[in-house]
Amino acid sequence: MHFYQTCVSVHQLPPHIFRLITSKPKTPKTKYSGVSTSSTVELQPTTQSTLVAMNQVTKEIFAKNEEFQHIKNMDCTKYLVISLGTGSAKQENKYSAAMASKWGRLHWLYNGANMPLMAFIQASGDMVDIHASVLFQALHSEKNYLRIEADDLEGNAASVDISTEENMKKLIQIGQELLKKRVSRVNLDKGVYEEVKGEGTNEEALIRFAKLLSDERKARQE
Repeated sequence: MHFYQTCVSVHQLPPHIFRLITSKPKTPKTKYSGVSTSSTVELQPTTQSTLVAMNQVTKEIFAKNEEFQHIKNMDCTKYLVISLGTGSAKQENKYSAAMASKWGRLHWLYNGANMPLMAFIQASGDMVDIHASVLFQALHSEKNYLRIEADDLEGNAASVDISTEENMKKLIQIGQELLKKRVSRVNLDKGVYEEVKGEGTNEEALIRFAKLLSDERKARQE
């Protein structure tokens, strides 16, 4: 069973009406419809969906779904999670507790061309990401969780609403360069991502995941 998520909007845009269409027989063509905007639930949909997908698999195991009979509870060796981030701005230590203690409402909303309030919202995604990393590392299955994201975006590349041809080309270049970077993993003591020695590049890790999935599919077809 595979789980995936499609993001229909970013939080800066108005809510979007969407419908999920199914082609399965004896089921309504429109299986579900609703209104979604990432600001109502999550600012980091990819990291949030990681835990949602894992929880769904766990529910299927407890429900004794035949597709999951070979998986034991909390057996992370059977999970393969690829978490692809949409990129984030380069982290800078712009504020301190002493500074924030003197802020009024306006400063929280706008301070030096930035929105400090966004840090509270974005923190939820970071916490989920770190939790997933801790879970896999604690169960000695860290190689089964691959998180890829550019966390050093600057200028227009860090914006969510600049869709000029120049910026699109820049983002493509950043993505291609990201594939060549070494695999990174959360340092549990510092809470930041660090390169992992001996695990190659993100591109090589994706190829390894693809081979594992291909081998699994072939084994099920035999």
